[in-house]
Parts: sequence; C-alpha cells; structure tokens
Amino acid sequence: ASVKPSRAGVMPAMHGRADRAPEAPQPDLRFVKFSIKAPAAKDVRIAGDFNKWNPDSLVLVRKDGKNWEAILPLPPGRYRYLCRIDGKDELDPLNPETEMESGRKVSSLTVK
Repeated sequence: ASVKPSRAGVMPAMHGRADRAPEAPQPDLRFVKFSIKAPAAKDVRIAGDFNKWNPDSLVLVRKDGKNWEAILPLPPGRYRYLCRIDGKDELDPLNPETEMESGRKVSSLTVK
C-alpha cells in the first residue's frame, strides 16, 4: 500500500483534553555566547552553576587561531562560572564581573 500526501492546506484545530492538566509555561531562553581568547590553549571548557560545575558538559570550539566559543541557551538570571583552560580553572579574562562561590572567586554573568 502507498501513502499519498494530503492536499489540505490547513491543519485541523487542536482541542484540549479534559483529563489532561495544562502544561506549565516554559521559561524564556536567551542564547549566551561564551568567548575566550586563549591562543596557546589546547582545550577550553566552562564549568558553572548552570551545568552543576561539570566542565565536561560545555566544551568550547576553536573558532580561529586565538578564540574559543560556545553558545548556550539559558533562562534569565544570574550565573557563576569558571573557565577551564588546559585543565586549570581561571576567571573569564573578558568578563570583569566576579563573585565569591564556596570560598573562591568566580566569574559572574547576568542574563536579561
């Protein structure tokens, strides 16, 4: 048997089901670009409160000879993070905003 495409140009109206609770609204997301200038680096990662301080979950990609980048969707809020450049935790050299987290200085970022 073969299936032929429908010629209908309009999808039928969707009706809610009485036995299903309405879905909770999803938070607005902003795309945040992390950009690190580290020309001699072989590996650049970001660890922060948005990824449970796991540097393996956000690996940056070399964009040219000097810069590393990653884009991450985040809801609005305040976030703390560190850059891990070749295994060493460092503050973000392009972001002067810092806070204290568990007794150490970390970079901070506000997503609006």
